Amino acid sequence: MFDLTIDLYNDPETARQHLEKLRWPKGPICPHCGNGDKFRIMKFAGKSTRPGLYKCKECRKPFSVTVGTVLEGSNIPLHKWVLAAHLMGAYRYRMNANQLHRMLDVSYRSACHMTERIDNVMK
Repeated sequence: MFDLTIDLYNDPETARQHLEKLRWPKGPICPHCGNGDKFRIMKFAGKSTRPGLYKCKECRKPFSVTVGTVLEGSNIPLHKWVLAAHLMGAYRYRMNANQLHRMLDVSYRSACHMTERIDNVMK
């Protein structure tokens, strides 16, 4: 059993930080050019930028932890993606989209999209 009340499953910022630790244990790496030099990667900060946005000074392209993953381009909050991946990985049988739709409080179409992407990654 796992606790659904922890911040990882309820806060997008905590989920983003968790994904950054998993994907980049030694610091951010540009998915466009592969640059991992901490002095050549700049983190954007401010009210007008989205949280977790970085810019590579080598290729001059912005990126975040979701670039190059199944989460890229999704409008579904990160904490719901993390919970969906955990539920689908822990579930004994294949979790269907209708069940995910009810558990995560997302539309059925979004749940279908999530199950399809997560299934493809798990294969």
